[in-house]
Amino acid sequence: MLNADDARAEGMAARTRARVLTYGLSPSADVRAIDVKLDAQGRLGFRLVARGAEARVRLRMHGEHQVGDVLASVAVGLGYPLDAVAQALSDAEALSRDACTDARRSRTRAASHPGLAVRRMFRPRGPG
Repeated sequence: MLNADDARAEGMAARTRARVLTYGLSPSADVRAIDVKLDAQGRLGFRLVARGAEARVRLRMHGEHQVGDVLASVAVGLGYPLDAVAQALSDAEALSRDACTDARRSRTRAASHPGLAVRRMFRPRGPG
């Protein structure tokens, strides 16, 4: 996965035989965000576009800086329906730093970061 907004990514893509998937704001990105806006509380919203599909995402977390992490997470989750991924991201809640530390210590699956909302989709359901 390469950030299509990074000018160096094209050179990296040319140096590998691996399948390359790109994400970013660039119109050439495989996974991209368009119509990126912050609401009055500074929460990020955008239209997510990937593989000819589009879904609306409205994060409960603050800051436009989240968009790159969210798009990278979506690129990992492309095997899932885009609507389901967008909903998981929109439902994810921010946790305090202390709650994140406690969750890591107890190995709890907490959505402290947008990417974790998508990663939870990959884990088998069941105990622990």
